[in-house]
Amino acid sequence: SSLSAATTTTTTTTTAAAGTGAFGSSAGVGSVKSEKGDQEVLHFLLQKLGRLHFISSSSSSSSSSSGHTPTSPLHGSGGRRAAPLTSEGPSVFVSKWVDYSKKYGLGYQLNNGFVGVYFNDSTKIILDINTGHFEYIERRAKHTSAERYDYTRRFDLNTYPNELNKKVTLLRHFASYLDPDMNIDHLEPSSAPSSSSLSSSSPSLTFVKKWIRTKHAVIMRMNNDTFQVTFNDQTEVVLTADKQCVSYVDRNGARKVRDMRDVETDKHFSSRMKYVKEILQTLLSKSGATSGGGGDAEKKAV
Repeated sequence: SSLSAATTTTTTTTTAAAGTGAFGSSAGVGSVKSEKGDQEVLHFLLQKLGRLHFISSSSSSSSSSSGHTPTSPLHGSGGRRAAPLTSEGPSVFVSKWVDYSKKYGLGYQLNNGFVGVYFNDSTKIILDINTGHFEYIERRAKHTSAERYDYTRRFDLNTYPNELNKKVTLLRHFASYLDPDMNIDHLEPSSAPSSSSLSSSSPSLTFVKKWIRTKHAVIMRMNNDTFQVTFNDQTEVVLTADKQCVSYVDRNGARKVRDMRDVETDKHFSSRMKYVKEILQTLLSKSGATSGGGGDAEKKAV
């Protein structure tokens, strides 16, 4: 059966069981990607949020927004879309996603058009639609310690090992579902991947590093230290460790750049940011306690 047909039925029944992994010889080109520790990033974000004065639930504010979120083809089937940023804010984030973790994983499209999948075995794949190359990322243990790291290999859509046949096929299906206008079969690789293209001085593609679903939201962390929280009412907060502003989707579906300090004047925005803070605190407290599995973020770390 097609992915789109199956997705509509399974994502509406998917609940907290999602997002595996802790929020904690082939022809491809390999690379070890350095990364900030989860605790370091969470600490930094919580320091910024800790300076804010949130509006209490009993307070009122004339600045709070109201209205009904309009539906889209992905609303109601586990995915969402919103208008692009209108000014400076987090530069790369997930614009559409679909939860198919009952069988395969989370498929998503970034706002730059790139398409990726976070598979249930915690491997990841991300396709550069401009070059036809994709990166395949898996967690590996260092020989000298129990520490794990992201090991990345790059291929193109015409040349990859047999072991990736199923995952590349799924990537194609997710891409066709999330972006019907994308003709992935006609993406011609611009050139063969070279060893220098994944050197330590070359930036990697942005991808969803970890994710989890809670009763109230889906939380995704990118490998560029961006956290994205999409609430069940389709409001959304995207924040990064190095920016004072966040990307915020309100209840009318409009994406805006908001200063974090707006929590002092906007009740609805304040309630969303307060929940983000609570989630990050939970993740920080659990970041060293789990090493795998998925589930409710109130019980396990991402």
